[in-house]
Amino acid sequence: MKFLEVINELVSGLGLGEVFPDDTGSVTLLFDWEHEVSFVPEEDGVTVIFQSEVGDTSHLTPNEYKALLEASFSKTDKAAFAIHPVLEKVIL
Repeated sequence: MKFLEVINELVSGLGLGEVFPDDTGSVTLLFDWEHEVSFVPEEDGVTVIFQSEVGDTSHLTPNEYKALLEASFSKTDKAAFAIHPVLEKVIL
């Protein structure tokens, strides 16, 4: 099954209409009117990256950055947090 077919199966199950990728090939969905999740297909045709902003980093101390990275390593069961350097947002 291709990327767009899988995404459209997902949104169909949610009772939504057909979606189309943006100019980067990604599809972004809004859940509960506040949580944007982007689905980004990789060039290998198999891998899809899911990403969502989960917080703001502009106020974090070095110790809080460390705690965030440690939590990503030990508590997320393969999920990974990253910090977008321009947006200063935590990305899951």
